[in-house]
Amino acid sequence: MISFLGTGAYLPCRYDGFGPVTYVQTAVAGLHRAGNPPGPVWIGCTPAAREKHGDALGAEFRDHGLAEPCCIDIPEGGTEAELWRIFDTFLDLVPEQADLVVDVTHSFRSLPVVMTILLQYLKLVKGVTVSGCFYGAFEALGGRKEVEALPAARRNAPLFDLTPMLALYDWGQAIHELERFGDQSRLHDLLRREKARTFPFLSREENRDLDAVTAGLRTFAPAVQTCRQDLIRNMDYTGALQTPLDRLDAGIPPAFRPAVRPLRRQFAGYRTGDVMNGLHAARWCIRRGMTQQALTILQEFLVTWLEESHLGETPAAAWSERDRRALVSKALVVAAKGTPREEWKDTLARDPDLVEAFIGMLDQKFIAQFDRLTQRRNDINHCGYNDNSAPAHRLEQEAADLLAYFEAFVARNG
Repeated sequence: MISFLGTGAYLPCRYDGFGPVTYVQTAVAGLHRAGNPPGPVWIGCTPAAREKHGDALGAEFRDHGLAEPCCIDIPEGGTEAELWRIFDTFLDLVPEQADLVVDVTHSFRSLPVVMTILLQYLKLVKGVTVSGCFYGAFEALGGRKEVEALPAARRNAPLFDLTPMLALYDWGQAIHELERFGDQSRLHDLLRREKARTFPFLSREENRDLDAVTAGLRTFAPAVQTCRQDLIRNMDYTGALQTPLDRLDAGIPPAFRPAVRPLRRQFAGYRTGDVMNGLHAARWCIRRGMTQQALTILQEFLVTWLEESHLGETPAAAWSERDRRALVSKALVVAAKGTPREEWKDTLARDPDLVEAFIGMLDQKFIAQFDRLTQRRNDINHCGYNDNSAPAHRLEQEAADLLAYFEAFVARNG
């Protein structure tokens, strides 16, 4: 546990029914004791605060059967250098994987900001968990004279649980990782571990919606990362993502809506069974720097789209899907290379007139751009060992350019 001690003249009261105690730290430690293993209690205090309250605080802890706290010397925090000393002191003090309870009741001046930053940093670099963040709202009892007029046993101050508010940082980071990198793992872990504590206000239906979104993202994101086109096309977007996200946006507190709305926008265009999901997924990848997946999904989408839109009323409709896809891919290769008809083999030789008719439905720019897409996909899949390989930044830009071209082409010819 981490807390701070000032030099004020504290009055005894109850905090959430615990007490009466003079020091809120005693109440926080006592209330948190049930069901939790004992751990050290670090009290940051200046020399003046230690001299005024250190002995009395230790005695009060002992009186309530608590292990005596450890007073940690900190400066006043009157300069930037002193604030960094406070930051470094607790950064060094807290071990890796610690489970922290934090009391910010007597954090003075800029110290609450420093502690907020410290806690987020500890989570990232030391894997620390903050299981509780509390503020003893003594001022809710009224002015000092009013409080002094009350018997100590009737001074019942609330102990605010700020943990859900502090957790907004974690939820924001998880949404950012999904939005920026397509990585849903942090969000999934948070929903699995922290849902009940962060969202105690959710109804049963909202809890089901949150579970549905969790499962939906757990399905979609890995499907995109591993280019599972069939799953991208056919998953239940309405039931798994769109409908529950709509309901959550309408029902959850305003602070959490900015985390939900980007997801609603991202999945608004998906329809179960729609070939266009492949194009949406390619765009998802481009926006998240997933260039290899973008090129792969985009090309396979185009093969599927051409097969379904251009071969559906031809003799190839009776062929297997595998043969139809082979026809599309190989026809585009010979069209780009200008390979004479007499040199066509395998699938192309099965019905050369059909192949010529198919190629005739496509303009030369489309054929050239598809060939460029093939070259860039091969380049990235062969780790740049092909001839005329491109540098990374050019691959990223060309992937974005190709997506823009084919989006426009499909929109005109869909």
